[in-house]
Amino acid sequence: MIREMREKLKLRRDPYRPSLHLTPAQGWINDPNGFIYFGGQYHVFAQYYDAKPEWGPMMWLHCTSPDMMTFTRLPDALYPSEDYDYEKGCFSGSAIERDGKMYLMYTGTSHSDTQTQCLASSSDGIHFEKYAFNPVIDGGDLPAGYSPKDFRDPCVFEREESYYVLLASRRDDVHYSILMYRSSDLVDWTFVGVTLECEAVGCDLLECPNLAHVDGKDVLLVSGKCATVEYPNSQNCIWGLIGHLDLETGHFEVESKRRLDLGFDSYATHMVRTPEGRTLMVAWMSAWGSTYPTQKYGWCGQFSLPREVSIRDGQLVLNPARELFTYECQLADSVTNLKEAKKLLAAHCGRFLDVTLTVDTAVEGASINLGNGADRLVLKLEKDHLVIDRSHSGIEIQTVTRKDDFIRYIPLAAGQSQLKLRVIADASLVEIFADDGRADACVRIYPHKVDYNIELEGFNHGQIELDRLAVLKA
Repeated sequence: MIREMREKLKLRRDPYRPSLHLTPAQGWINDPNGFIYFGGQYHVFAQYYDAKPEWGPMMWLHCTSPDMMTFTRLPDALYPSEDYDYEKGCFSGSAIERDGKMYLMYTGTSHSDTQTQCLASSSDGIHFEKYAFNPVIDGGDLPAGYSPKDFRDPCVFEREESYYVLLASRRDDVHYSILMYRSSDLVDWTFVGVTLECEAVGCDLLECPNLAHVDGKDVLLVSGKCATVEYPNSQNCIWGLIGHLDLETGHFEVESKRRLDLGFDSYATHMVRTPEGRTLMVAWMSAWGSTYPTQKYGWCGQFSLPREVSIRDGQLVLNPARELFTYECQLADSVTNLKEAKKLLAAHCGRFLDVTLTVDTAVEGASINLGNGADRLVLKLEKDHLVIDRSHSGIEIQTVTRKDDFIRYIPLAAGQSQLKLRVIADASLVEIFADDGRADACVRIYPHKVDYNIELEGFNHGQIELDRLAVLKA
């Protein structure tokens, strides 16, 4: 009884838990897994460790949602129980429907530190049973030179009356690749070919492949590591590739590519098809090798808000899902007077803000400051980019690789005279969208007082317009 009272008190005092982003009640979550629309609702899974707010042997947390914005917790779908998945748990995977049943395909981790691909199924979408003859793909199914110690993250899908799965693997102890297999029944799989190699995107590591068909094109998302000056967040790099997947050879022909998140905190993207044909995407909104101030409150990890994935002018575009509007109360629309805009932004403090602004890029040095008092996230205009600065946003976030991990950049297009920004703050989480989804950035901040407003510095009349201001409905 005393322990329960302490836990409830801890939850009430928790300043950093968001309202609309998915978080665990306690424990740790990382990668999104197995998103699927099944039985009239979305099913959302996550890598999960319930014992402590830190990484541990992985389970699959399971929630349902009517709209990918609010979630109902169900019993955990998978947990370590067999020789093939007991060592480090049930790693990431995906979901597919077949003959009215939901199948989860996931990576098992054995005592020999090898990784294999396994199946579990459910008739009701709640209770899952592991396939009696797991694993269905193991090291013996790998082409020569590939390691079974890095062989994971199955993305399963159906095309032309066959099933396919994309898998991350490592070749010659150095090069990572995405491999493709084919099956007629989800059980017996045949290797097709190499889908993608590191050289195609300039990464040192590839994992968490996820495929969707968007606006007539194949879209392949991969996460990895890019240790270059161009990508300072080297441990968290997400590439969005547009092209064509050849089902005969397994090769993905890249037509264009884009770095999906230019912020600090995004990895392991996962997409789902809506009943009306849109594609939604979420990511683990955090970073490996980082400190996590929410551990003090018994939980760690969260998902980004769902984004709609589309293609514009041959490039991937990401914007917050339209479902978000259902939960918001609009306070202002199209305010062009600078004095009135400042007054509105200063007056509406809260734990949640959704603000859209259009700024003149010629006002170098001007900034948009999100925060309260001394703690603030600064978005500052420079000559050819927007600077995201969290160096004075509250509790400092340390990383293993960089102790000054405070700055990110959103580049401006050549000759760009205006920049449209949408900034969504939800407790400790901030998501930034530029140019109607041309660029995006996820940022964790931990101010000492979570009560946000927005201050405008360095702008004159006519140099900034408040397009929209919204808060959560009561």
